Amino acid sequence: MTKSGNPSSLALGWRIDDDGHPTYWMQPDARVGGHSSDDLVSVPAKQVARHLAIIAQSGSGKSFFLGRLVEELLLNTRCRVVILDPNADFRNSDSIQKSMWEGTGYDSRTSLGKMPTEADVERICAAWQSIPRKIFRADVGKTTGSYEPMRVWWPFLATDLLAEDLAPAERVEMRHCHTFVQTLAVILKERLASSAGKDTTSNLLLDWSQEALFELLAARQPGTTPAELRGRLASAIGLEDSGLDFDRAVKSAQCVSPEVAQYYFARARECEIAGILRQTPPPDWFNLRQMVIDLPSLPNTQLRLLVAYQILARLWAMQREAWQEAMANPAQEDRRVPCFIVVDEAHNLIPAEPRSRAAVALRETFRTIAAEGRKFGLFLIVVSQRPDKLDPMVLSECENKIVMRIDSDDVLEKIKTVLGVPSAVATQLSDCLKFRIGRGLLFGAWAPDGPVRFLSAARRTVEGGRNLNASWWAQPPG
Repeated sequence: MTKSGNPSSLALGWRIDDDGHPTYWMQPDARVGGHSSDDLVSVPAKQVARHLAIIAQSGSGKSFFLGRLVEELLLNTRCRVVILDPNADFRNSDSIQKSMWEGTGYDSRTSLGKMPTEADVERICAAWQSIPRKIFRADVGKTTGSYEPMRVWWPFLATDLLAEDLAPAERVEMRHCHTFVQTLAVILKERLASSAGKDTTSNLLLDWSQEALFELLAARQPGTTPAELRGRLASAIGLEDSGLDFDRAVKSAQCVSPEVAQYYFARARECEIAGILRQTPPPDWFNLRQMVIDLPSLPNTQLRLLVAYQILARLWAMQREAWQEAMANPAQEDRRVPCFIVVDEAHNLIPAEPRSRAAVALRETFRTIAAEGRKFGLFLIVVSQRPDKLDPMVLSECENKIVMRIDSDDVLEKIKTVLGVPSAVATQLSDCLKFRIGRGLLFGAWAPDGPVRFLSAARRTVEGGRNLNASWWAQPPG
């Protein structure tokens, strides 16, 4: 870790020789903490504030390296990191794996070893535990330590995520229905806040909105004036007509049919039954530096898309608000920090060819962040073993790149194409076909002197995912 006040650098890995061995650890007197800065592959922290693409085949050590990258960002900068975790690799990342400091060294015969970059494990533990974080899981009943129940605030969702099977005219009605609920969320803000925790049997916003909307639909007769409808709405929710917001809600309700309203609330109740809806708007996340969204804890793809979309929409709104506030003050008072969004198995959330309207809506949000996120301090770290299946528009915005082990010439050629690899780098990229586990090639904007080969430095935190235990299953039954 860098001392406060000094520019930070991120130690990503060990320099390797032509045979892929870490040069420092091949020395007979190598020990933890005895290396020099020249033995490491490090990048200046300020050069990381760009979109990053990590391409690696299964079994290449990408999850191990990704953990190391996240640790370096959090330990050596003031940034925030949000991880959309599809494999539970970060489910236990609140804990340091102290066994990494036991039996350290490198075995050139197996090309494996434990090679931490710091000798003082207790200092690392203390620094890591001091970082504000939450690990959001759908199967967590109540807040426990770093774990938090995964909940979404219904008004923040986009109707494109809900109107998959509707005709165009019905989708328009869905948007008006959603606008009605969003408006009521504003009108009922204080009541929702005061009722938080008192009624956990249902979602109060949905209850009040559904009752109020169907009350207006029943009252919608020829000759009924907008003023009369506003009065019916005020009576339905137990508040006085406060003007503009009520007028907006009534206008939205007038564009909705009972059939579409029924469909809309049925979709909402599906999420309520799944247990992922919040009772009140989410708190600000600015105090959190690490957020892990445990996607496997959600039971299906549709809910994963809903949650991912809400996270991105919320981050975008927060960073825009921070930008607007910063622009109103002198530059020397700008205290904004970058927020990195880590998307592992990115071809599933940012596909080149989305298969549903919800997937298209999510991809468009990623595209917006890729194209415009830099000025707001939002940066993507996309990780995939299938670059040809990833959205090319998002990949084209990635200035920093890492390629780890690749298992075929065909995949290698696709990587050269989708990443726009220059000819000077393409020849070195062929080395990835021979890489052993943990090795990678770093190039792009953060490597101005040319590509750099490395062996991932030790991941300090506990890796949540794991492979099958072959020592147990690959045995005769009995």
